[in-house]
Amino acid sequence: MFHPRRHNIVSIIVVCIIIVLMSPLYEARGQDCRDELLLDANDRAYEVGLDSTGMWWALTKPYQEFIGLVVDGEKYGPYDTVIHPKVSYDGSNFAAGVRLQSRWHVLTGDDTISLDGDVFQEVFFPSQSSTPWWLHTNGNDRRISTYERTYRFSSEPHMICFDPQGMIVAWVERRGAVDVIFLNGKEQVTADEIKLAGVWADGLPIYAVRFGTRWSVYRGQEEIVSSLASLSEIVLNTFASACAWIASDGTGAARIYLYTTEMNTPWTSLPLESARGLVLSPFDPLVAARTVRNGNNAINFSGAEYPSGRQTGPISFSHDGALMVYAGVDGDNFVTVNGKRQWLKGAVNLSVPVQIAPDGSAVGWASATTLAYVNLDLNILRMGRMCDVMGPVIYDRRTKTFKGLGFVSGRLFLLECDPR
Repeated sequence: MFHPRRHNIVSIIVVCIIIVLMSPLYEARGQDCRDELLLDANDRAYEVGLDSTGMWWALTKPYQEFIGLVVDGEKYGPYDTVIHPKVSYDGSNFAAGVRLQSRWHVLTGDDTISLDGDVFQEVFFPSQSSTPWWLHTNGNDRRISTYERTYRFSSEPHMICFDPQGMIVAWVERRGAVDVIFLNGKEQVTADEIKLAGVWADGLPIYAVRFGTRWSVYRGQEEIVSSLASLSEIVLNTFASACAWIASDGTGAARIYLYTTEMNTPWTSLPLESARGLVLSPFDPLVAARTVRNGNNAINFSGAEYPSGRQTGPISFSHDGALMVYAGVDGDNFVTVNGKRQWLKGAVNLSVPVQIAPDGSAVGWASATTLAYVNLDLNILRMGRMCDVMGPVIYDRRTKTFKGLGFVSGRLFLLECDPR
C-alpha cells in the first residue's frame, strides 16, 4: 500500500544524500584513508610525536610511577624519566634521554650510553647524520658529547649548532659583557653581541655580530654585509646552503636578505615597514616571511608579494623545498602554493603548518578531531577517523601519504590518507 507521508520522507532523504555526494567538498572516509591501532588504552599513552619519515613515538604510563617509551611499536623501559626523543633526518635512528634509578642514559635505536653521574639535558642530530650528540652536565661541568668526542663549556652554551655531517659543533657563550663563538671547543670570534645562524656545509660558521650599535654578518672571517642598524632574525637552511636575515640599514625600513656562496653580494628585498617569521627552503635559495609594506600585510616569497588575508597560518615548505605553502582566511578559507591562491569551502586549522605533497596536488593538516586533506585539483576534502583528540600530522616522504596520530577512548591510532 502506498503511504504518501513515508514516500515524502524517503524522497527528502534521497535528495539530501544526492546533495551531499555532489558537494565539491564532500567530507568522507574513502578508500584513500585508513587507520591502524598502535596502542590500546592499557598502555595509557599521553604524549606522542611523528616525524616526516613516518617514525612515531609515544610516552606511556604502564605503571603509576614509571614512564614507558614506544618508538615505531618497539617498547622501552619503564623509566623514572624520559626526555622526548629526536629522530635523524633519514629516519634511521632516534635518541632520547632516559633516567632509571637516578642514573641518566642516552637511549638510541642501536644502544644505550650511560652518562655516569651526569645529568642529561638535550640530544641533537646534525642534518645529514644519524649519529647523535648529547648535552650533559655535572654541576658546573657542562659538556657536549658524541661517541668519541667531548667538548666542555666555560659557561652556559647558547645557539648550539652543527655542520650537516656533524664534524663541527659550534655555540655561543657569554663572557662578562661580550659573546664568544666556539668551534669544536676553540674560541673563534668575540663581539658585544652575536647571533649564530649555524655552520655552513664547508665547516665555516655563519653569524651576525654587533660592535657598539652596528651589526655585520660574517661567514667565517669574510664579512658579507656591514653597517646594519638592527638585525632581528638570522637563519640557515636545513642543508646549510643558504642563509637569510631581517635587518635595517638605518633608514628605518627593514629588508630581507638572502645569501649563498654563489652570490657576490646578498639579495635584498624592497624596503619594508616590518618583516618577521623567516622560513627557508631546506635545499634551494628560497625565503619567505610575513611582511608589511605600504600598510599592506603580505607574504614575501623571495621578493614576490602575495596577499596574506585577514588571518594567516604558519608558512612552510614541501620536504623537497620546491613549494612554499600557507593557509589563511579572507572571507573564505584559502591555501596559497608558490603564490597561487586556491579557495576552499571548508575550514583550515591555522594554528599548525599546512603539509603539502611535493607535486602540489594535495595539502593536509590536523583538525581538532582528525586528519584532513584536500585534493587541490578536484577541491575535494577527505577526512580520517574521527578522534577525541588529534595529534600531529605530517607528509610522510617515504610512503608519500599524509599521516597523523589521534586518540580514541584512550587508544592511540595512526591515521593515513593517500592523496594519489
